[in-house]
Amino acid sequence: MQSKSKWWKNFWKSQLLLLIALLVILACLLWPLSANLQKRSQLDKEVAQLKAELTRNEAQNSDFKKMIAYLESDQFVEEQAKLNLNLKKDGEKVVSIKELPVVESQQDLAETVMTEPAPVFSPRVRLNLWLDYFFGQS
Repeated sequence: MQSKSKWWKNFWKSQLLLLIALLVILACLLWPLSANLQKRSQLDKEVAQLKAELTRNEAQNSDFKKMIAYLESDQFVEEQAKLNLNLKKDGEKVVSIKELPVVESQQDLAETVMTEPAPVFSPRVRLNLWLDYFFGQS
């Protein structure tokens, strides 16, 4: 009987020892695996950020290409010639709009009105001026 009970004790001790050994081996395997999973998670986040940045850069690149195409167009050259060089096409009329002085007080307003009287035109004269300006006829 004693040999049977001794056998049981040895059996359970060996099973317990085997279980502990397997748990240690499992822990040794899972430790690097968890570190690799954490690194992979960080890399996935970085890849997502880089993809978003790439999308933004592609959109910006597209905007730059549109801007370059506009700057190389004849329309831009013509606008710059009109604005900066005061050039005009044949048949065009150039209109110059005088800037009004900035009025900050009632006294400045009264002085401005007194020094710069506005020309008074009759409605018929105004109509003729507009027709002449837009259509070259009156």
